[in-house]
Amino acid sequence: MLLKNKISVISGVGNRFGKAIAYLFAQEGSKIVLISRKSDIIHNIAQDINKQGGEAYSIVCDMTNGEEASKAFLNIIKKYAKIDILVNNVGGNYSKKKTLKDMDSDMWDVIITNNLTSLFLASKNFIKNVQDGGSIINIACAYKTLLDGNIAYATAKSGVVGFTKNLARESREDNIRVNCILPGVIRNNFDKENLSTISKTIKRKGNSEDVAFAALFFASDRSSWITGQTIVVDGGEELFLEMEKV
Repeated sequence: MLLKNKISVISGVGNRFGKAIAYLFAQEGSKIVLISRKSDIIHNIAQDINKQGGEAYSIVCDMTNGEEASKAFLNIIKKYAKIDILVNNVGGNYSKKKTLKDMDSDMWDVIITNNLTSLFLASKNFIKNVQDGGSIINIACAYKTLLDGNIAYATAKSGVVGFTKNLARESREDNIRVNCILPGVIRNNFDKENLSTISKTIKRKGNSEDVAFAALFFASDRSSWITGQTIVVDGGEELFLEMEKV
């Protein structure tokens, strides 16, 4: 098992990536702490992992709130005495078709707060409570930063990449590695008949487990000399985007 006896904190477990990462890390021997504002979802996931022989613990928390974030991490330390891995998967609020001239400041603030303030607070509390080094894995986005009418989300997710590199520099002497995953578009509506029409990726649809396996690599000792890096998980779609620029 790649994560035996490790304590993994996964924020934003309400969506597909966080859920897939939680199950995979549990299978690899990690004790899992699930953090989300969606209490029913994380409680159900924790219960399912425990039924399967793993160990999972859920905390309902708004990770954009400094007081709640600090309290959550104190509770984790009280329960497990240590933390080894943090997966920052909170975010969302994709502002489809909202150009800068049409966007109000409230929408801007919500998107930046959900994607970056949560990242800041979770990472800060993780670092304060880590004793023997660890791994932070940030989930950003590969292509939504290129879509029209998407300036707030694009700014936030680009900021995740910059945050990753700077925090990796800051925390290297503490033996804390910080890396980032850029998922491509995960398509859920393809069947065997129309899968052949996907000309710009490997000939199968991507799924959440593809992202989870990349997270597992960054969480495990297999990547013990890797920090400040981003990996694109997209089935090769980026290759064609690069060709279109030429």
